[in-house]
Amino acid sequence: MTGDSSPAAPTGAATAGSARPAALSWLLLAAVLAVAIALRFLVAANSDVSWLRIVCDKILSGQHLYADIIETNPPIAVWAYMPGTIVAHAFGLRAEMATDVLVFTGAALSALATAIMLRPSAAIRTRSAAPLRLVCAFILLVVPMQAFGQREHIAFIAFLPALAGYILRAERRALPLWQVLVAGIGAGITLAFKPYFVFAAGAAILVAALHARSWRVLFVPENFIACGLVVIYSLITYACYPAYFTVIFPLVRDVYLPLKRPLGELLTSNGMLTWAAASIVTVLAIRVRRPDAVTSVLLAASIGFAVAYVLQRKGWSYQSYPMLALALIALASELNTSASCVHSASRAGGLACLAALIVTTMLWMNDASSARILEP
Repeated sequence: MTGDSSPAAPTGAATAGSARPAALSWLLLAAVLAVAIALRFLVAANSDVSWLRIVCDKILSGQHLYADIIETNPPIAVWAYMPGTIVAHAFGLRAEMATDVLVFTGAALSALATAIMLRPSAAIRTRSAAPLRLVCAFILLVVPMQAFGQREHIAFIAFLPALAGYILRAERRALPLWQVLVAGIGAGITLAFKPYFVFAAGAAILVAALHARSWRVLFVPENFIACGLVVIYSLITYACYPAYFTVIFPLVRDVYLPLKRPLGELLTSNGMLTWAAASIVTVLAIRVRRPDAVTSVLLAASIGFAVAYVLQRKGWSYQSYPMLALALIALASELNTSASCVHSASRAGGLACLAALIVTTMLWMNDASSARILEP
């Protein structure tokens, strides 16, 4: 009996030992979610989001967009908040709460789809899942602060499965149909929000093709799905909201677009400096080895979003969220990989930099956007 029972003891102890870190990981993830939910009650609501919810209320009461309601954004900016407004009306909830619940739900579904898609990735297998999952959740749900639920935040959430698809394509992996559809639809939604975001998608696709050493990556089905959705959205806008093109767009072109923050001021803003620091530390962490698919695609998309931020020339903090989020995730991913050339002391320094950059980004995201450039 002693001989039969003794081998079982180490096995049971090993199982219990492995279960404890896993349980701790999920508890920490729940804590991140709790902090994110608490912030929705503590952080002031974003004024843009509040206004667009008011627009939704007006539409549901019978008013017409671009006729009775003057709004300079294209219709998807309003559509994004219509589900939350409808849910709020149906269940007697505050529109802010209903919208936040839907954003949390969308983030969870997008993150789940992204995690499932990345399971076959060779580069992802060099990372420790639990710490990276925790940091990504924090960046996705807590770091946005006042930018939570903004169009850039929603666009970023929709873009995550597309990023997973680009990483897999960079590794020359085929995607099943459901992943092609999710990646393509997510990228299409992101591009529909702002045409500037084409730089992020384009950079990620180009780097994936270069990493895979195959031009075929440029013509994978999800890219055509994304382009098709943008075309369909544009046609719907033209057919259903002709006033946007005849009245609103000329106003935006002549009044809003020429209003630009000085380039020097934009490039030295806290957002750009934080992004540059995160990118530089990531490159230093890579050092002499060739970047893998994960780091390459994330950095490329981050650079694309940085180009979009600069081209908009407004300098508002929420517009910089996608570029900062991807730069921070790329740094966290690189510091977490077993293939990294970073020594223990350097890795500790990198983690300290990551923590400092995350805090700096949170403060920047919570910084009220100045409308000084709109003053006559």
